[in-house]
Amino acid sequence: MAQPATKLRSRLACAGQGLFLTLALFIIAPELSAQVPTFSGRPEVYQDPNYSIPPLDQVYGPGADAVPLFCKQPRTGFLQNLRHATTLISAAEGELGIVEYDFSATGALPFPTIKPPLILTPFFGWDSYDTDTLDLPDELYEATFEARHLRPITDTITVDMAIKPGYFGNFDSGVNQFRLQGKLAGIWEQSPTTKWVLGATYLDREDIDLLPIAGVIWRPSDLWKVDLVFPAPKVSLRAWRDCRSAWWLYVAGEFGGGSWGIERLDGTPDTATIRDLRLRMGLEREAQLVSFLLEAGYVFGRELEYGTGVGNTDLDGAAMVRAGIYY
Repeated sequence: MAQPATKLRSRLACAGQGLFLTLALFIIAPELSAQVPTFSGRPEVYQDPNYSIPPLDQVYGPGADAVPLFCKQPRTGFLQNLRHATTLISAAEGELGIVEYDFSATGALPFPTIKPPLILTPFFGWDSYDTDTLDLPDELYEATFEARHLRPITDTITVDMAIKPGYFGNFDSGVNQFRLQGKLAGIWEQSPTTKWVLGATYLDREDIDLLPIAGVIWRPSDLWKVDLVFPAPKVSLRAWRDCRSAWWLYVAGEFGGGSWGIERLDGTPDTATIRDLRLRMGLEREAQLVSFLLEAGYVFGRELEYGTGVGNTDLDGAAMVRAGIYY
């Protein structure tokens, strides 16, 4: 394991490089977006079972030359989304600091027709740990591939189903690092502005196997996006919109952590499970080509548990910041 000072400098340098690249892309995003003549969007988790966006009123300013304000539209073609996010969780001395790098891409294939499609999402996550006292590897990795389908059953009921096999480990442990995750939920469209969601997600974690999915999605107007769905609620308010983009302010919750196969310092194979809850506030710019988000929040309810039960630790709360960019 690296020396504490060297390891800390390495973590901060990696986090700084990731944030710098993301922020640099933020600066050029408006210019890139201005070069695209049509608006494109991305698939939402539950908002869009049929892969189409309900039309909003076209809003024009005064004068014959006025242009319509930005309104997200579904993409055509296979590629739907490219996304990167860097998350930094701070920690006091002796605690667990984490830098998370997440990369994903989303594509859509006919199944058997494009409405509704088969949604394919490969994901790679690299978590870098900064701790001098806890028995953890310097890095842990997560590589998954999700196949998801939203199948309308009636005009108002849709089934959301997904399966996601993945690798969780550091490539050194002898512990089984394959996990098979999945999701099954029903969506009832009560009205054009209200949808109810009920189901469960199978996490295949050491601490929690099954987690319920329940809540309501409400769109009272095009100013608000209210997604009160556990385990990832989010409420967004549109602060600004022009012809090229929309800016959103939001508050969100997140159930974080995961389980990985590891090798302890003495060479013993084991599993490590990190569990936490995250409360975030953020700013998101949504555009037709390049969009981005900036977040700050607090991480609490943090626990580190081992499969052997040796060295289990309750961790202090910590601040977090996140920067993300997506196409």
